[in-house]
Amino acid sequence: VITNAKTITPVDTGKLASSGGVEPPKINGDSVTIVIGFGAAYAAAVHENLKARHAAGTQAKYLEIPMRRMAPQFATFVGSRIKSATEGS
Repeated sequence: VITNAKTITPVDTGKLASSGGVEPPKINGDSVTIVIGFGAAYAAAVHENLKARHAAGTQAKYLEIPMRRMAPQFATFVGSRIKSATEGS
């Protein structure tokens, strides 16, 4: 998701796109949480501004759109990672 998001992130200085990342998974009982996002102070403002003009190929909602596109694949991906991690346990 973050790789796809970075390809459509608006670029001025490159700081916004380079601030994108993924934190390691956090496991709490039966729950696994992974946090992805952009750390630049202005990331949310750029993400939510639908009126701003951006260079071709970049846009607002640069994180939301890849998340929505890839959501159907999440369960399969997570399931395969869990299976790999637990095989031989």
